[in-house]
Amino acid sequence: MPLRTTLLALLLCASTATAAELKTLKGEVIKGDVVSITAKEVVFEAVDGEKKEKKTFALNEIASVDFAPNPAALPAVYHDVELVDGTLLHCTDLQFKGKNFIAKLTGAGDATTTIPMEQVGNVLWGANDEKRRTTWATKVESKKSIDFFGIDAGDGVINPLTATINSATEDGTAIHFQKDNVKGKRPIGKDLVGLYFQRDIDAKMPPVVCKATDSGRNNLMVAAVESKEDGLHVKTPAGLTVVYKPTQLVRLDYSTGNLAYLSDLTPTDVVETSTEDRIDHYRRDRNVDDGKIRLQGQIYNKGLGLHSRTELEYKIKGEYRTLQMVAGIDDQVGGHNRPVVLKIIAVNKSGQQAVLFNETFVRTDPKERVKPISLNIKDVQTLRIVVEPAKDDIFDMGLHLDLADARVIK
Repeated sequence: MPLRTTLLALLLCASTATAAELKTLKGEVIKGDVVSITAKEVVFEAVDGEKKEKKTFALNEIASVDFAPNPAALPAVYHDVELVDGTLLHCTDLQFKGKNFIAKLTGAGDATTTIPMEQVGNVLWGANDEKRRTTWATKVESKKSIDFFGIDAGDGVINPLTATINSATEDGTAIHFQKDNVKGKRPIGKDLVGLYFQRDIDAKMPPVVCKATDSGRNNLMVAAVESKEDGLHVKTPAGLTVVYKPTQLVRLDYSTGNLAYLSDLTPTDVVETSTEDRIDHYRRDRNVDDGKIRLQGQIYNKGLGLHSRTELEYKIKGEYRTLQMVAGIDDQVGGHNRPVVLKIIAVNKSGQQAVLFNETFVRTDPKERVKPISLNIKDVQTLRIVVEPAKDDIFDMGLHLDLADARVIK
């Protein structure tokens, strides 16, 4: 099915340049300004004190480009629209009129965008309700062979009402549908919580080159990013184009297909024990106190927070060549001065294990508190990450580590 291109101008700007941080797949971190972005490269002006130098990076060299702002908290009430390409948009207001959805995206103020129905995979009103989101996701994952309405049956139950969804009335008060060759019209009331659209895979849809996160916590699958006079044009494979002022972008993640953060992967096995009365579970993208990961004054958006004694196992199936991270004791998390040990163990195709890393971290020693790690993991099938007390230490209270920017690279 042909996909129409829709343009949403969030906020225009006269210049693309903004304070940013570019990370390469080799682990380099470069601070400066984005000069321009095309379908092939990013031109970046590196700033080191008073020294400035323009550098050009091919897209396949880049892990991410992080911009200055942090995403705002989501509002108390919001609605979700998922496009057929996987883009997830949060909306403060969402109406279905004719063959379009009219949305006010979080972070966009009163600006509205029109999203053609053909670009939409599913819609959930009241997505701020965690139980509703979980229930709806279960319904969507069932991959129904026909469109369906999600009807609130009370007590958190959502009943699917199957019917082909044709359009809405122009005033947005009802939906036209067809079921068993009979046409009908259903009012849009409080009992309507979701809409699912069965879509065939479009083999001609452009591939995803990166993922974008904006200040409203919207997550866009991106087919192209291009600098123009009015801002950064971010286009999704489904055909939606959003024009951003750079200060409205949080991250362009180019690691898709080349890199995977451990915090985005689901461990195949988790072992968490403790000598104390309670177990502290590992955290994704947070330290063990649920704060931002901070090592030697630097804040990391990605990573793992692990309390001793924790073992995480990842099946990576020989698909990656390098494991990189910065491991250390978090600046903001208290604890004891006793040493804590990080082990990284690899398992090859024949089931043989090899210890790739086995070192001790000490809170009071600057050289032993934080350590960069880069390991060859070519042909490794399984990775095991182990955080534990030193050999002669029988207690684990107050022992923890951050694995900042922990990632595997192809």
